[in-house]
Amino acid sequence: MRLMFGPWEPDKPAHLSGAVTTARNVYPGPNGYRPLKQFSPVENGTLPGPCLGASSFTTPQGVSSIIAGTQTALYRPQLSGWQELSSGYGLQEDGRWRFAQFGGLAIATNGSDEMVKIDLTTAVVAPLGGSPPKAKNLAVVKDFLVATVINGDVQTLAWSGINNAEWWTYGQNQSDYNVMPSGGEITGIFGGEFGLILQRNRITRMDYVGDNLIFQFSEISSNVGCVTMNSTAQWGTLGFFYSDTGFKMWDGSQVVSIGQERVDRYFKSLYTTPSLKNMTTAIDPVNSIVMWSMPDFALIYNWQINRWTYTDAEFGPVFAGVTRDIALDEMDPDYPVLDDIDPSLDDPVFFGDDPRFYVFDGDNRLGSLTGSTMETELTVSALELAGGREARIQMLRPLSDIETGLTVNVASSQRLGQASTTNSYGSIADSGDVMVRERGRFAGFYFVTAPAAVWTFSQGLDVDFARGARR
Repeated sequence: MRLMFGPWEPDKPAHLSGAVTTARNVYPGPNGYRPLKQFSPVENGTLPGPCLGASSFTTPQGVSSIIAGTQTALYRPQLSGWQELSSGYGLQEDGRWRFAQFGGLAIATNGSDEMVKIDLTTAVVAPLGGSPPKAKNLAVVKDFLVATVINGDVQTLAWSGINNAEWWTYGQNQSDYNVMPSGGEITGIFGGEFGLILQRNRITRMDYVGDNLIFQFSEISSNVGCVTMNSTAQWGTLGFFYSDTGFKMWDGSQVVSIGQERVDRYFKSLYTTPSLKNMTTAIDPVNSIVMWSMPDFALIYNWQINRWTYTDAEFGPVFAGVTRDIALDEMDPDYPVLDDIDPSLDDPVFFGDDPRFYVFDGDNRLGSLTGSTMETELTVSALELAGGREARIQMLRPLSDIETGLTVNVASSQRLGQASTTNSYGSIADSGDVMVRERGRFAGFYFVTAPAAVWTFSQGLDVDFARGARR
């Protein structure tokens, strides 16, 4: 009998369905699951304080860099450690740094301090010109820098002059502001050819029309909104967020429920709305996943195959980006000649722009999930294998490329209400089989892989059993 690992959907009852009831520390994969890897630091040194926002940028000339903010300062990573770019900030409670790129500038805001610009070529930080307002969030819509929650007004957004992020004289050069009359606090914004304004109870599309009107605002939804800015992430035309009714995706033309009757109730049972102040959200474009991360838990969603998993690994903020360039002035000055550098200057390590999913750990170190594999667990709920009869299980064959480090636990019972007897088996024969001796009318299967086990996919298992007596 072949059992394939189906989707992990904890909101649905697992009774006799053979459903996957645990998908821990794995990615959703085609017809199965792939291992999530452990944290691996990518820079020397530790950020001097908890990260309250980070992003990566690529200049029009192709030079990549990373900027991170703490309660009081902005930094960029170097081979020798974190370099302070500017300081003197004072984020309010639960404040976050949020960033947008406008040409060769990275623009940073936190809702408490004046916006600043970082020249991505020279790394010089200065106040953003044009006397812009204080704002909590930023996005680039068409040719404008758009800011939301203006000077503490939670229902107001404003935008710069056209093609000029440092022009904020309303009524001139098409710069202006708009007060959203209903829908509550503005809790997110997606940029691009048009803007999508997320409010607590409303979603509005923002289209550039020019002339005196400048932008036209059209309501998309009056009953679905976004709970918190911390739940939003965008990749191209796709946008993701968490609403009072669960997890949602903007697919470029409409809002789609992606967690309904799948993970929404499960997540609500774990966290209340006030606790979402600790959430960070980011997209891993290489694996086509979005991760909603809490300090001790994260939900993982693959939008290509429409499947969920989770991780209980403990780490800090997550953000999407690209690897940064390494400049010559970061190299050891004691090298006598450039030809002696190992690796050579032609090595890809010196060039950035490689997509990367970044993570800060509990020690404020920047890294990525590129180490050895985590301990993982996949569980198949109790099944009645022999159709009303006792099943005498003799052998299991994992449909995976793992060779060592796998433990298969079999939980068997004669009745669903009876406590199961669980035994562990971990020796995979040269044939790929795991010899088992279990008997019962109902059986569930638990796959656990050891940390650092080598494997790339797990699709299910074959179960060999004999039919016993009817009970």
